[in-house]
Amino acid sequence: MTRFTVVWSQSALDELAALWMQAGDRNSLSEAVADVDVLLSREPARRGHPLHEGILAMSYGNLRFLYTIREQDLLVDVLVGTRTSSLGSPTP
Repeated sequence: MTRFTVVWSQSALDELAALWMQAGDRNSLSEAVADVDVLLSREPARRGHPLHEGILAMSYGNLRFLYTIREQDLLVDVLVGTRTSSLGSPTP
């Protein structure tokens, strides 16, 4: 299986840091983001659904991520990481 490198944009990191600061359960949030990183490194095209030309969306629990895939470079660029509702237990 080919592995992709997952690169998080500064704006995605900033959004997730703000969520982390507000989270009641910071460990759950940290674990969810780590899980997403692993999932996107393996078959990223299968993890999300097309949102707009070249942009995919993936939900994980109550988090949503927008990303692009650069197949030739084996890179996944995470553009956005945001909450869709209050943070609970992540589910893939």
